[in-house]
Amino acid sequence: MVSVELQFSNSSKEALTNIRLGKKFFSPGMSTHDFEPVATLDVGKTYTCTLGVDFNDTTQGAKMEILWSVDNVPRNCQVDRKSVV
Repeated sequence: MVSVELQFSNSSKEALTNIRLGKKFFSPGMSTHDFEPVATLDVGKTYTCTLGVDFNDTTQGAKMEILWSVDNVPRNCQVDRKSVV
């Protein structure tokens, strides 16, 4: 299991809500220990959390989505974490 530190910073003019992990695009056998969803990230604030990734002895990367909302409008971003070789 590899620990991946994630840092969310809100530099927008509105609060971010319901920040969470979405779809995971993993090779067979890979898994994660997800971070707890973040209910609200106020303007100008930063939040740091840890995501555990078990690469299952593969050299494949871990792709996943981070989901959140701004003023009840869903947003997403795809993250690609390379494996440790």
